[in-house]
Amino acid sequence: MRTAFEIARTGRPAPVVIDIPKDVQNWQGPFKGEGHLDVRGYRHRMASLQQNTLGDAECASFFDMLGEARRPLIYAGGGVINAGAAEDLRRFATELGIPVVTTLMGIGSFDTKHPLAMRMLGMHGRRVRKLCRG
Repeated sequence: MRTAFEIARTGRPAPVVIDIPKDVQNWQGPFKGEGHLDVRGYRHRMASLQQNTLGDAECASFFDMLGEARRPLIYAGGGVINAGAAEDLRRFATELGIPVVTTLMGIGSFDTKHPLAMRMLGMHGRRVRKLCRG
């Protein structure tokens, strides 16, 4: 149970399914309330994500591609909020003049009254009209 709660609250917070077999539900014995399961794959993935950075060449390549983009757009999700990166997103979008749309989970990561904000797209989001050039 502790491990399930740890997984549910870290990394990419989400529900976790816990399947408890009937024989375990009916088991009686002393409660041992400490420790976590060794979830090597999960812990390894979380460690690699936390250490993931781009080198100078990769950054240069990214900004070259971004500079060539005709109509760049930032699609911001809940990860921006979970990472505490809303201010970084605002600064990045503002400095480069890139419009921002959000997912449902990303609402709040970018000020909806900012001139670059396109708010949330989709059925419950903002209607975007096509711009026609004559």
